[in-house]
Parts: sequence; C-alpha cells; structure tokens
Amino acid sequence: KVMIAVNTFPRAGAPALWHRAVDDVAALKADAVIVADMGLLDYAAKKHPGLRLHLSVQAAAANPDAINFYCERFGVKRVVLPRVLTVAEIAA
Repeated sequence: KVMIAVNTFPRAGAPALWHRAVDDVAALKADAVIVADMGLLDYAAKKHPGLRLHLSVQAAAANPDAINFYCERFGVKRVVLPRVLTVAEIAA
C-alpha cells in the first residue's frame, strides 16, 4: 500500500500549496493520505470523499475523545498515536 504523508501545516492565509499536495495524492490514487492539520483534513474530506484519511502523529490525538472527533468529523480511518502513550492508555 502507498500512504503519502502531508503532515506539515499550511501557512495562514496560503493553503493552496497544501491543497495541491492533497489533490496530487488523490490523483495518484494513493491508498491513503496522512494529515496533521485540521483544516487540511476538512479540505481532503470535502474535496476527495473517496480518499482514505489517516491522522498524523503531528496532530497529537492522544485520547479517545480527540480520536473520536477526528473519526466522526472527517472520516479518519487510522490514527498514528504519540509515542508517549503507555500500552494501557492505548488500550483505553
């Protein structure tokens, strides 16, 4: 599988470069795009509804509420968890 990371953050007022990167991932028919920025997740979910979205560790989703938010709001299918979590925290 090919998963392409676009896990940097767009500059305020200038998201075009990042939008093009997501568009390129979709055009290349990658299996998923790994994204950190909430605005970019929103763009990807709306513009490319068939593109599988994964949440980057850069987003720092470290608890069930945050993870559920990303899954429900943007349709995220996989989350890369922060390394600081214990096995018990991950299980929760």
